[in-house]
Amino acid sequence: MVRQYAIENAMVLFDFADIETYDPLGGGPHSNNEDGNCTWCVEFCEAHAEVCANLPTSCAHTETNPQDALFCKLKGNAFWWMMARLAGWGGPAYNQVFLPLVLQEVSR
Repeated sequence: MVRQYAIENAMVLFDFADIETYDPLGGGPHSNNEDGNCTWCVEFCEAHAEVCANLPTSCAHTETNPQDALFCKLKGNAFWWMMARLAGWGGPAYNQVFLPLVLQEVSR
């Protein structure tokens, strides 16, 4: 309902539930319990330790269980991505095309 309203009114939606449903490698959707705890994070981090390195020790709006620290990282990454897109960044494909051209100009 909220998502549909945002779409219909050209609004930005920072959807915690959606962010918590997919792992950093694009896997999912995963199910979480009603308490907001990550039911798949422990298994994911054991299989992908490099992705789960240097996780925060605390995070607002996320449960304080160690296995939920991955949610904090995902939300932080998603926030920066969203801010960059709102500021005009075109996304990864945009960088692949234009960044080399910018670097060529800067190096001249």
